[in-house]
Amino acid sequence: MLDADGQHDPGELPRFVEAFDGGAAELVIGNRMEETGAMPLIRVLTNRATSAVISLIAGQRVADTQNGYRLAGRGLLERIDLATNRYEIESELIIKASRAGARIASIPVTAIYGRERSAINPVRDALGVLSLVFRSFFW
Repeated sequence: MLDADGQHDPGELPRFVEAFDGGAAELVIGNRMEETGAMPLIRVLTNRATSAVISLIAGQRVADTQNGYRLAGRGLLERIDLATNRYEIESELIIKASRAGARIASIPVTAIYGRERSAINPVRDALGVLSLVFRSFFW
């Protein structure tokens, strides 16, 4: 999976395949949080906070839960039922994958930031993730 916002380098895909083919994880997620110099401060803060909460709920540390560069195994996707949309689907995938017994791995990725404006609506999308967090206690 690769977000269409141009923020990720498709040339890094072989590293995802390598991490996945090693058999250590069923879900591999990119991690932009090791090099945040070009990332807007508000994204750094919200990503760290969201990642801490989602990691706690999932029971596995995921450094960048909102990263849109991912590789998920077919078997994993067949075992879970995703119900959300927009930005909360990224968190839902992590929580449900973890609860299905999947190991999640993170690999560093390069983020490409241009002058484009984010499509994220801070209020609406934060409420969507908070709603997901609340609902996750009932899955």
